[in-house]
Amino acid sequence: MALTRRTHPNGDTYCYECKRVRTRQSRKNNPERTAKYGWRSKIKAAYGLTEDDYDNLFKLQNGKCAICNVSLEYRSRSTHIDHNHNTLEVRGLLCHHCNTAIGLMKEDVVIMNNAIKYLSEARMSKKKKK
Repeated sequence: MALTRRTHPNGDTYCYECKRVRTRQSRKNNPERTAKYGWRSKIKAAYGLTEDDYDNLFKLQNGKCAICNVSLEYRSRSTHIDHNHNTLEVRGLLCHHCNTAIGLMKEDVVIMNNAIKYLSEARMSKKKKK
């Protein structure tokens, strides 16, 4: 197997395969650090949020979903950062179910109001039958 040498932007050269092995081992030995930096980079790139921004939002919402008030897991994949898909403005933190619901309703307030009206009318007609 031929060694492939690469040049770092600072001018140093290194063996690509050796670096790959070291990186993999480091990630395996430090899963919490790897997860933290991966998560931190993702929220910054996707939403423009810093770690402090996220923490403040979580505290502001008392660790609860902004819609249904269910307790959220701190920095969990099941806690969704809700944002406007057109402006990318962050609106809040949601549980998986509420995030899915507003997505299925295309973030359209008219559709959501129609759903509320539908559920209210169904409840009223059920009460009248009793």
